[in-house]
Amino acid sequence: MNPAKSHLFFVCICFCLFSIPLSAQQEELFDGFLFPQYEKGYVILKENKNLRIASHLNYDTFNEKMLFLDTDSSVMELVGEDVLVVVIGERAFLPSENGKSFYESVSTGEGQLFVQRKSKEISKGKAAGYGSYSATSAVESLGHIDSSFGTKNLKSDELFKTKLDLYFYLKNGGKFEKFFSTKTLGKLFKGKQADIETFAKENSTNFAKLEDVKKI
Repeated sequence: MNPAKSHLFFVCICFCLFSIPLSAQQEELFDGFLFPQYEKGYVILKENKNLRIASHLNYDTFNEKMLFLDTDSSVMELVGEDVLVVVIGERAFLPSENGKSFYESVSTGEGQLFVQRKSKEISKGKAAGYGSYSATSAVESLGHIDSSFGTKNLKSDELFKTKLDLYFYLKNGGKFEKFFSTKTLGKLFKGKQADIETFAKENSTNFAKLEDVKKI
C-alpha cells in the first residue's frame, strides 16, 4: 500500500496471525459490496506483521477490489501485493497470489477454506409489452453501479439482476488450489477420492454453496 496515497491511523500492537471461524451466513450483497457500509477493520502488511493499520473497509465483488476510506473519506483501493491479511469485523481476507483480488478465510473445523466472490449483472429480458419481459440469453459483466441493491433497470427496455458466484480454494504449499467438483477436490487429497465422492453423493453436495462445501 502506498503511504503517499493513504494516511491511516496506525496502532502498534503485537499480533499473532490467526484463523477466524465463519458462522453460517447469508450470501447477500449490497450494491455489489459484501457489507452494507464501510466497516471497522484493520490491515496487516507483509513488511510488518506486528502492526495493525486501522481503517473502514468494504469489498467490491464486481471488480474484486478491497476498498477503504481515507482520512478525508475518499475511497481508495488496497494494493494486495503489500498485504498479509485484512480483517473486517470477525472475518479475515487474504490477497490472491497475483494480489488483484481477495479471498475470505473460512474455518471448516479441521482446516481452512478460501472463498472468492465475483458478481456480474445478468439480463432478465427485454420489454415485451404490457409490462412483461421476454427471456434472453444475454449476459453482461458490468462495473459497479450506484443504485439500490436487487433487480435494477439499467437500460430503458431491459431488466438486470445481480448474480454472485462463489469459487473455492485450499492452500497447498503456499499456493491456492481451486476446486469445483468431487473430482477436482479429490486431486488435492490423494487416496481420499472415493470417500469424497461417497460423502458428496450421500449429502447431495452443491459445489456452488459455501455451507455444503464446508461440510466435506
